[in-house]
Amino acid sequence: MSKNENNLSTKIEKQDISTSTVVQKCRVFRDVPLNLSKCRNAMISILQAFSQDAQFSEKDRTELFFSLTQLFTSKDSYIHRLLLLLLKEIPVNTHDTLILTHSLSKDISSSQTSKQGQAIRCFCAIIDPKNILQNERFLKLSIVSPVSYTASAALCGALHLIEGGNKEAVMRWLPEIRMASKSPKRSVRFHACLLLYALKSDDGYAAAQFA
Repeated sequence: MSKNENNLSTKIEKQDISTSTVVQKCRVFRDVPLNLSKCRNAMISILQAFSQDAQFSEKDRTELFFSLTQLFTSKDSYIHRLLLLLLKEIPVNTHDTLILTHSLSKDISSSQTSKQGQAIRCFCAIIDPKNILQNERFLKLSIVSPVSYTASAALCGALHLIEGGNKEAVMRWLPEIRMASKSPKRSVRFHACLLLYALKSDDGYAAAQFA
């Protein structure tokens, strides 16, 4: 196949995506019991639509959001990972964000450490800046978690918050971040030092200490 033919096939593939079909597939998320195979296929369809910049209407985004939240009841780890990945990509309003952060806070404080890191990344991606203060306790505790994946996820999440203009909130977590910078886990120390540098980047002298 020539380069031009390849480009043409890609364009045709992108045009073939029907957002209404994708939304319709998501009705399987409401089935009882869940059909995991159909759920996975529907979630992959949403990912494909996002990757090709498909434009969902506000009504369709709302339908996707509330359909996806039904999957918080699933205990399948693959479904759970895809769920958090997708929820990060769907723009939602303030009311829907409150619903989602409530569900995510349960995962973050769960005894199942495998869920914590993924939930933290999603949490930091969708959190409303106005609600950081009342939710930051989860992140502060996660930064000093003995589980390296959880701690690194919280530190990376804090970096995301700084990029979003919430540097002042993260500054309040300096004691926990300094503790993380002394962690025996190399990945945690690296992310903690990266975060400290980001916090002190406006101070030329302090930033130079990391050089």
